[in-house]
Amino acid sequence: MKSTFLAGLTLLLTHHAVHAQAVDPAPDVNAGARRAAVCFACHNANGIARLPGVPNLAGQHSDYLEIALHAYRDGQTRQSPTMNAMAKPLSDRDIVNIAAYFGRLPRDAE
Repeated sequence: MKSTFLAGLTLLLTHHAVHAQAVDPAPDVNAGARRAAVCFACHNANGIARLPGVPNLAGQHSDYLEIALHAYRDGQTRQSPTMNAMAKPLSDRDIVNIAAYFGRLPRDAE
């Protein structure tokens, strides 16, 4: 009985892992860097903003960046004329890739 349960659990977890990979592939950091090129004017290529009032994105948690970009894109919970306009054309995949790009940059980049 115990081995049947473990076999079933293993099968379920394996199915979930395979399904998750098929539905949600790993972020493409290089694609994120290319798509984020328009962000560099304010946030800089290294994710450390040079403009006052603009947040640094380097090393930020990618989950947080994804949530923020989705919120800017939908325009309901985050209001910023600049960021709403910049996020509007982003696909869900763009958001994942951009968040991964900035999230993997070192916080102390100069």
